[in-house]
Amino acid sequence: HGAAAVAFSPDGKMLATGDEDGRVRLWNTLSGAAISTLGSHDRAVTCLAWSGDGKFVVSGGADKTLRYWSLAQGKQAARITAHDGAVKAVVVLP
Repeated sequence: HGAAAVAFSPDGKMLATGDEDGRVRLWNTLSGAAISTLGSHDRAVTCLAWSGDGKFVVSGGADKTLRYWSLAQGKQAARITAHDGAVKAVVVLP
């Protein structure tokens, strides 16, 4: 499955990708190595953003949800399901 969304961490050391299969993955930008898979949406990931402190990745999906992923815990910290359609853009302000 291909990446449908990408976002660099604030320090540029990691890249988050959101795939057509719904998975959110982290990559080391220096080595290109996979770091982890945070979790998955029920459908394709359509957008990604990092928190200003680099502690969370926020993803929007074709499954009509926004999900907050905690890097410290390596899993979903919260989910918002109040959308009528696919979430196509997300911005996180510091």
